[in-house]
Amino acid sequence: MVTKAKRVSYSKTVAQALKWAVAYLKRRGITQPNLDAEVLLGHTLALDKSALYFQLNHPISPTELATFRQRIYRRSRHEPVAYIIGQKEFWSLDFSVGPEVLIPRPETEFLVEETLKIAQGMDKGNIKILDIGTGSGNIAIALARELGSCWILALDISFKALLLAINNIQKHEVEKRVQLIASDLFQPLKRAGASFHIILSNPPYIAEEDWEYLPPDVKEYEPRLALDGGAKGDRFLRRIIHEAPDYLLPDGFLLLELGHNQAEAVQSWVEKEPRLDWISIIPDYSSIPRVVVIKKLPIHRGAQRTL
Repeated sequence: MVTKAKRVSYSKTVAQALKWAVAYLKRRGITQPNLDAEVLLGHTLALDKSALYFQLNHPISPTELATFRQRIYRRSRHEPVAYIIGQKEFWSLDFSVGPEVLIPRPETEFLVEETLKIAQGMDKGNIKILDIGTGSGNIAIALARELGSCWILALDISFKALLLAINNIQKHEVEKRVQLIASDLFQPLKRAGASFHIILSNPPYIAEEDWEYLPPDVKEYEPRLALDGGAKGDRFLRRIIHEAPDYLLPDGFLLLELGHNQAEAVQSWVEKEPRLDWISIIPDYSSIPRVVVIKKLPIHRGAQRTL
């Protein structure tokens, strides 16, 4: 005898849909079920959070309900909300994102903030900035919006990431200030003789031993190319610190985002580089050392000692 599957009755108002979604996500171990349900339903209905709660008794159409249910199912499998809705806010700007790029994080805003502080002491009309590993273009675009007539060269090894970055550059109307190049770090600059006032990067810095401890939202969905920093997580950090002085103007600055336990090692590498000077380390919202500020010396330390 064939038994029919039990028909499940789903909610048809905003309040009922939220209640079902939160309970469903909780059962599947999602850590922020309320917030995720609110964001996904709000995006489905084109409502922000406050508007959503003013319409709790608002009926949801069958099409909207089907879309919302599908998004909740995707989130229950730990797919990031940003990928499900295709966007993420960074520096109060909306960016298109997808599985080809790392999702912008709040702690990366410290990289933007420190860069802006440094730029205040420069001629903003002539500032040249290099963004290594631009991904969605979020850092370069945020800086371009804040600094006006600066010029930013943004690099990424992933063509798919660059296509998404182009979309974000056009959306935020900074085409004249941000240029994209496909590149493995400094490779295309070696023959061009390019130099910059500021070089910055949020490079891949996850060590192999830390990979298994990443939440499934990250390790199963975000691009490993944008996360994997090699055996010790320092493959790209070391290269950037070693090569950046060749492309920095005298008294120029290098800013890097770091992993949670990398500040001490990075400081030791900087101290061994005679052209660089360690300036400061900036903690993030969790008091983790997150952004390092380094300066290129006008005369390297070895030369200073001989004067």
